[in-house]
Amino acid sequence: MKGTGTLLLALFLGVCFASHCEATTVYHSNGSAANVQQIHDTQAVDGDTITLPVGTFSWTTHVTITKGITIQGQTTVDSDTGICNDQTILLDNLDPNYPGGEGYFHCTANTGQSLRITGLTFKAGTTTSKYNGAIRVSGNSNQVRLDHLHFTNLYHTNYIAIYGTIYGVADHVVEDYIPSQLGQNRAFNGAGAGGYGDEVWSQLAGYGGPDFFFFEDWYCDNSTGGAFSANGGWDASTGGKFVIRHCHLYNIEILCHGTEAERTRGGRAQEIYNNDYHWSYLTTMDGVRSGTLVVHDNTYDGIEPQGYGLQTYRMIFGYDGTWQGATGANPWDYNVTEPDGTHVDGHPPYLFQSGTVSSVGGSAFDPIITDSGKSWTPGQWTNYNLRRPSDGATWLITGNGSNTLNLYQWPDNCCNQNIIAGDTYEIHKVLEAIDQPGLGAGDLISGANPTPRWLHQVREGCYSWNNIYTPDGSHINWRPESPGLVEQRDYFSDTPLPGYTPYVYPHPLVSGQPQPTPTPTIVPTATPTATPTVAPSPSPTPTPTATPTATPTPKPMATPTPKPRATPTPWPRPR
Repeated sequence: MKGTGTLLLALFLGVCFASHCEATTVYHSNGSAANVQQIHDTQAVDGDTITLPVGTFSWTTHVTITKGITIQGQTTVDSDTGICNDQTILLDNLDPNYPGGEGYFHCTANTGQSLRITGLTFKAGTTTSKYNGAIRVSGNSNQVRLDHLHFTNLYHTNYIAIYGTIYGVADHVVEDYIPSQLGQNRAFNGAGAGGYGDEVWSQLAGYGGPDFFFFEDWYCDNSTGGAFSANGGWDASTGGKFVIRHCHLYNIEILCHGTEAERTRGGRAQEIYNNDYHWSYLTTMDGVRSGTLVVHDNTYDGIEPQGYGLQTYRMIFGYDGTWQGATGANPWDYNVTEPDGTHVDGHPPYLFQSGTVSSVGGSAFDPIITDSGKSWTPGQWTNYNLRRPSDGATWLITGNGSNTLNLYQWPDNCCNQNIIAGDTYEIHKVLEAIDQPGLGAGDLISGANPTPRWLHQVREGCYSWNNIYTPDGSHINWRPESPGLVEQRDYFSDTPLPGYTPYVYPHPLVSGQPQPTPTPTIVPTATPTATPTVAPSPSPTPTPTATPTATPTPKPMATPTPKPRATPTPWPRPR
């Protein structure tokens, strides 16, 4: 019935979404997926609520949500202490072979629809992992709230997964007893037109504004997960934008994928602030592989972390698909075109050296190649890029002797990127790689196979300030782990972002207040002019024109990222 039910519901939920404060109907399910789906399909309309009772319910299939409704269980959580009152428990007995990955809720929320899922506990019934989100939301609504949820011992790659161009908040959530390499939350919410993230990459980051997905007031406990695991935490891709704030984080990594393996672009922008981190192992906090990060007013205790990583993974692997490797000869990147280490528009990438491998030593991760016909100055090729012209395989040169090159790469036998005697090679140099850390808005591209070209991206920069390791008061800032990243240009330590004010807290969907109109806080710099690098004398080998290799069909995002060695130097653990 309506009327009285509306008042009680509003009092219980504590918020009535804007434009949906008219009378609503509350439907009481029996807790099964089938009954929730039946009510959704045949009775509920936008603005209504479906409740689940106290009890434990085994779910073997997901519920598809396409209406702006509330799903309300009876679980309550304390996200300050991590203590939960698990009243409505949904056991995961979902089909692990469901096409596209099976979750509990597959939701679509579009403009004008307010979606809320609240008061539920998600727990393993089986130990077979599922992917793409226990709760997944796509569409283009900015009125999505996921709150008072408990994920415990749940075998899902992602707990909350945000797709499309969804903005909103997930608040008062507890994650604990997270199985190894599972339980991340993903923000792939910059898809835009075409689904690749190109549109958001043509716009400013919008720091301090509402066009992010907010994760606030969480308690994430990965203390049982061990060192160097990907348990819990957050990830972004496809132009994803998220905010992590006012959370308690125990051995939790926050990161983003870069513009790398698929046609999709990497994560676009992150804000991380007013959180307390607790570490039981030494780590580089993953940071960003593309775009920009604003991180401030966090505290850290336990073992002191090594800062937020900044990495360009295309410099150490020749990915398949659209982007390939950052070899210094790839037209997607801003490359050296002149023997003095500078770039001139319209000139081809400069070829510093070429040759043939005589022998290979070292390891698969760190091969040392010898070219017996060379006589180089030791160290002159450090941080240059080595390319195998036959297939575009990519290595970073970490040092050299008189006729040897020390290389670094992720080995991947499936893609034939192990270097062997008899291979030919080229040495070029990248000045800036597409979407690398610190870069922001650039030219708009579109389509499945865009023409490779430099996109004139502006430097927005990554900013860090007032991040304190509490045992001794030292400051936590950055750990740049890619060549070509310059402090005070690409990243700024102990420096507030000019003009920045954090978005209102609590989020308006939590407090029931209207959303404020933000003032833009980032002004892009001019089109980048690369900082010249001191280059050695060129090889007499003619300078070739870069020719991109053919673009195969992109791999799905669920394809595992190759894993490098366990030690944290010189690159962190990818996901």
